[in-house]
This record gives sequence, C-alpha cells and structure tokens, in this order.
Amino acid sequence: MAIFYDYTITVDGDKARLDKNIYLYKNNKNITYYFTIQNAPFKFINAVDMVESLNASTADIKILKPNGVKKRIKNIPIENGKVKLEIDDSFMDEISEIGKYTFQIDLYDNATNKGRVTIPPVIEQFCVLAPIFEDNEATE
Repeated sequence: MAIFYDYTITVDGDKARLDKNIYLYKNNKNITYYFTIQNAPFKFINAVDMVESLNASTADIKILKPNGVKKRIKNIPIENGKVKLEIDDSFMDEISEIGKYTFQIDLYDNATNKGRVTIPPVIEQFCVLAPIFEDNEATE
C-alpha cells in the first residue's frame, strides 16, 4: 500500500508557501508527495496554470537540508499536473538531517526540455523530527 500526500504550493511574487507543513520523522520511507503549483507568474505555451495544464513535462527539486547538504532530484515526471517527490530510506537517515528543510522546484517544458522556469523556494515548511527513541533502543 502506497503512502501519499497532496499539497498545494501557492506562489506570491518572490515567495512560495505550502498549504500545510510537511512533518516526517527520521527513517520514514516510501512516501510520495504530490505538489500542485498555483499562481505562478509564468506560462508554458498558452497555459493559464503551468503544471495543471500538463504543459510542463518534467521537474527537478532542489533540497537544502538543515545540515547544509544540497540534494537535487532530477527528471521527475509530471503526473496528472503535479510534481512528484518520493522519499526513500536514504533521504533522512542521519541525526544531522533532523530540522527544517527548504526546497525549490524547476519546471521544464514538454517541447524541447530546453525551457526552464523556477518557482521561489518553499522555506522551512518541510520538517523532519526526531522519534521518541531509535528503533534499536527498544526492548521487546
């Protein structure tokens, strides 16, 4: 069974905000986030809303972790007008990765993949928390 969440990113000038914060715990895995982008000031072809119109074909997500590590997830296909972020078991498996993340999305056109636009960063709304204790600390 897949675990997934739908979020809306609203762009307002040079700022972007999620409709609600993301909360995960260290070592969470196999989770998919879908992002719908609204109110962006640019268009792909003659679209009113770039991603919803399916005129963007792929995306990259740039992630800045609280420990300063920079991660780029490339060539993410757009699914049903939404950008898809998959969290695997290596995404946040260290204690230094606990904290608030900042991320930014680059969108690429479907004609040549040479056209690229970037939305403003979503700042510190992606939160990774510490569990009450580590799995190996439990007694059965």
